[in-house]
This record gives sequence, C-alpha cells and structure tokens, in this order.
Amino acid sequence: MVICRVYRLSKKYNFKYTRYADDLAFSGDYIPHSFIELITSIVIDFGLNVNNSKTKLIIGDKQKIVTGISVQGKELKIPRKTKRLIKQEIHFMRKFSVLSHISKLKIKEPNYILSIEGKLRFWLQIEPDNLFAKEGLEFILNHKLVG
Repeated sequence: MVICRVYRLSKKYNFKYTRYADDLAFSGDYIPHSFIELITSIVIDFGLNVNNSKTKLIIGDKQKIVTGISVQGKELKIPRKTKRLIKQEIHFMRKFSVLSHISKLKIKEPNYILSIEGKLRFWLQIEPDNLFAKEGLEFILNHKLVG
C-alpha cells in the first residue's frame, strides 16, 4: 500500500509525515531534493498521479502553507491572503447588504453565504480567539438568506 511505503520512507529519513486526504507533508531538519523523486516514484508505482503544481520543497524560514494553514514552528494561522479575501467579502456585505453584494458581483452560487460561513468557521478552528472571525461569523449567521 502506498501509505505504508511512504510512511516507512519518511521513518528511514527521520521525517515527520502527515497526510490530509491526498495531501502529503513531510518535515525534517534536512530534506534532500531527491526525496521528492522517491515519493513521486512510489505514488506512480501505485497508479496514482502527482500534482506537480502542489509539489514544493520549502527550506528555511519561508512561509509554509499546508492544507490552507500557515505553519510557523508550532504556530498555526490562516494565511494573510486568505484573511484579506474573507475580510473583503464581509466588508462589502456590511457596507452594501448581503443581497446587494451578491447581486453586484453576479454571484450565482446558491451556497455562497454558506461557503463564507464555512471559511469563517475554519478560521476560528485555527485561531479561536480571532475577533474579526467571531464578529464576521455572527454577522453571517444574523444575515443568512432563508430560501
């Protein structure tokens, strides 16, 4: 099984290995560039595909984003870019009203408000004390459209 081989390889290199659905992440003091090739080979051996656009070797203090979460040492946060986009959505909904915002952007997605609610709930799972996310969620819950 692919996961067993990947796990054994990560242990051999003394790496920490985590997985969420089909996203694999490895961390360690030193990860050789050839490690990506080894993992790719294992995945391909099992008839699976590797998404090369999501394959990265991040060295040093660069921002590490894993499954939408920024990881800095032992600290987890929502990436700044994600926060800005959510804040922008909430800002326009507050300023122009939820219906006006949806209409102005010609949003046809029936679950748009639910997706914003989900993003805010995700934010609060990572940063439970974030005041903006709490207030934004309260706003969304008070302004949900009943279909």
